[in-house]
Order: sequence, then C-alpha cells, then structure tokens
Amino acid sequence: MQFRFIIAALVVGMLVAGCAGQGDAPAELPVQDAQASEDLFGLPEEDSDLAKAMKIVTERREARRAKGDTVAMPANTLKQFLPASISGFTSGVPSVEQVNTPGVSLSRATATYTATTGATVTITLVDYNASASGWESATSVFSLPIAVENDSEISKTFQTDDPLINGFESLKKSTKSTTVIYALGGRFMLEVTATKQSSLELTRSIAASVDLKKLAAL
Repeated sequence: MQFRFIIAALVVGMLVAGCAGQGDAPAELPVQDAQASEDLFGLPEEDSDLAKAMKIVTERREARRAKGDTVAMPANTLKQFLPASISGFTSGVPSVEQVNTPGVSLSRATATYTATTGATVTITLVDYNASASGWESATSVFSLPIAVENDSEISKTFQTDDPLINGFESLKKSTKSTTVIYALGGRFMLEVTATKQSSLELTRSIAASVDLKKLAAL
C-alpha cells in the first residue's frame, strides 16, 4: 500500500478544490478521476477491505439510480449544509457551482470563515452523484487504516461506525495548516481546511458539525 493511497487521498482533495474548474472540460472529469484511481492502486482483490468498501458505495449508488436519483443536488440546496457561522470567525458569502452535461452532474458549495487573528477556515461540499465511479474508488481508500508521519506532516485515514462515513486528515507541521476530508455515502465529499492551527482539534470539530449522517444517507 505504502504512499500510493495517501497520494490517492491528495488526488481527491485536488478534485474537490478544482471540481470542474482549472481549465478541465466538464465532460472529461469522470474519465480523468477514474483513470487516476486505476493508475494509483489498480483493481483491488475481491475479498479485500478496499473491494468491500467499494462494493458498499456502488450498491448505494445503484439503489439511488433505481429510484431515479441520477443528478447532483442543486448547488444552492447543497450550500444549506454548510455552517451558517463558526464561533470566533466571520462568515463569508458562500460560492456555488453546478456542472451538468450529458453523463455528468456535479455541484459544489464553498464558504470561507475568517478570524481576527488572520486564521481562516474553508469548507467545501461536493455532490458527485452522476459521475461517481472514479470518486468511489478514490474515496473507498479511506476505509483502510493508513497513517504517515514525517518531518513535514502527520496524515492518516480514519473510520467511523458507519461504513458509508470515512475520512482522511492531515496536519502540515511547517505551515500549520490542517485538512479533514469526509467521504459520505459514495456521493458527497466534505473538505474542511484551516490555517494557523497547531492541532487538528478545530478542523475536526467543524467537520463534525456538518450533518454527516444525513448526507451519507441520501
């Protein structure tokens, strides 16, 4: 496993940050994320923990499609899941993005909160309901216990009692920036980043304040 799974998590973070921007053509996104996933860790063994995690989220996706739920939630609805306020921070105006083309439906809502100290918290929520395959593969890796610590960072995956709620967290020692990412129900990605932090405590608590169970159940 080694570092390729950590790289996979970072790829997910870049996908969240870029969504359909940064010059990528929306119709190319599913191909790109699926190919990135395959290149990083290939096809898992059928009886592996990774394969089991992928099976769970794939079954959830198929159940949604059977009910006709085949597009991403409207971005303006998605932003309602973002915290209206964070104690000690001033809330910025959320930005939203919606991408709909044949075979692709993505929505994103992002908000940044600023403290008087200059510290910032940015929360991004993505619904990738109609372009799931590569995202599912990449986020399923969060179901595996992986930890890395070196001179520059402490990073690890984490699991909950719900197989549809797993995540990844990282503390950059030199820049004092933190990141917590949740994969929710094989459909949503929540990313919380914070600056001027010496621990993950704040970032974890903010991520946990979002209605994770409701999103994972959709």
